[in-house]
Amino acid sequence: MLIIVATFLIPITIFVARLALILQPKWWTTTKAEVLDYGFKTRVYKGKYTAKFIKAKYKYVVNGKEYFSRRVSLDLMDKVYNDAVIENDEFIAKIRTNNITIMYINKFPSISVMTPAHYKGQDILAVIIFLITFVIGYVVLLEVITK
Repeated sequence: MLIIVATFLIPITIFVARLALILQPKWWTTTKAEVLDYGFKTRVYKGKYTAKFIKAKYKYVVNGKEYFSRRVSLDLMDKVYNDAVIENDEFIAKIRTNNITIMYINKFPSISVMTPAHYKGQDILAVIIFLITFVIGYVVLLEVITK
């Protein structure tokens, strides 16, 4: 029973923490960063659709201390690129020219992202409704299993 509860609580805790970070822009500060490496991870879906996801490593300095990160965004899903978009994307152009400003958490400068999450109010509301539905379903499942 404890394993079932832990299996549920750990991902929910990570999800809620990530959502809190997305919703609190006042916790973040910006600074310039140096891109050390970048590229694209390619996935092929159903043998015909190719999706590319950006992967990058960068370093930045906060209060004289150097930090390294690979975190591109806090978005819940990675942004998908294709060849046409890659050539004209403003964000990728900034990475190529090593002209990026990253965001880091004021109290924990080792936590940074290259680009903020791109959510609107209705997106967050949909995620919260999904989360509540998931929790209710999980509680009902636990009741059925424990009887």
